[in-house]
Amino acid sequence: MTTQTEWQLKQKKIKTNRKKGLKALSSEQKEALNLAHQSLVTVLGNIQDMEDIYLSDIRDMNTAMWKIRHEFEINPEDYYE
Repeated sequence: MTTQTEWQLKQKKIKTNRKKGLKALSSEQKEALNLAHQSLVTVLGNIQDMEDIYLSDIRDMNTAMWKIRHEFEINPEDYYE
């Protein structure tokens, strides 16, 4: 039997809490999050193409997009990036 590190235990707790939270969302809430995430991905791509915006803004939007994707386990294969 292997002993889990403090980091592994913390990550396990985070994942468990995330799954509980996702189960508590209604289908409408999940759809809204998926739409918002997809919009962030699209807008972020367009902004990067324009290259006429502060890099810090792009960084902040990219951070938001990845946090939503990670926290809500959004599958990127559900839409085109």
